[in-house]
Amino acid sequence: MKETQQQSSWDLWGRDLTIAAGKLIEYQDGAARVRVARVQQVRVVSVPPYSDAQVIDVKLYGPLTSRDGPRTRTVQPAQVLRVLDATPPPAAKALTSLWSPRDENNPFRVESELTNEEWREIARWYPFSLRVLVVIQGGDATWHEEARTRTWEQAKEAMQTLAEAKHHKDWLAWVVMKCELRGKEGREKPVLWNPGPGSVQATLREVGLIKREM
Repeated sequence: MKETQQQSSWDLWGRDLTIAAGKLIEYQDGAARVRVARVQQVRVVSVPPYSDAQVIDVKLYGPLTSRDGPRTRTVQPAQVLRVLDATPPPAAKALTSLWSPRDENNPFRVESELTNEEWREIARWYPFSLRVLVVIQGGDATWHEEARTRTWEQAKEAMQTLAEAKHHKDWLAWVVMKCELRGKEGREKPVLWNPGPGSVQATLREVGLIKREM
């Protein structure tokens, strides 16, 4: 037997915590991930001979992927970590996401005078862009395009060859971007890294091309 507690706020049994309908909570799911969800209601579940127990009906907050499953969930009071006072900030965009080549927040952006049509035409025939992160005058760092290739294998070979031949203290990192004919401006994403994704990401933080929390 299940019964809804007819009210808009609830004291969670065994917890020094009060939640309310429409409020956001953080909770830990079965995979030990911290999720954010909006409270819908609290129900009392009564299944004799067991004692009554509360369950919380929630809806997950924010964008979901196909692997996340349904948005509506049931949460146990013990899973609740805290009640949020405000809407959480949007999650930082993953470095491996698709970026517009003209997006100023694109941490791999190359300064270019190409039009959208010219960029797309090059990407059509040479979709892989090999780039090196270089320290310029004044201590800033910027990406320079060193080569364009038709295949992933050619890009990998070129990156390994150039990274070994052009080892220099002012050359901080290498990346291969796959350029795709999506949207008006096109899109690009990193598919190869040197010395590795963790090291490149740390370097991008150090030179200020990505935020510390990314």
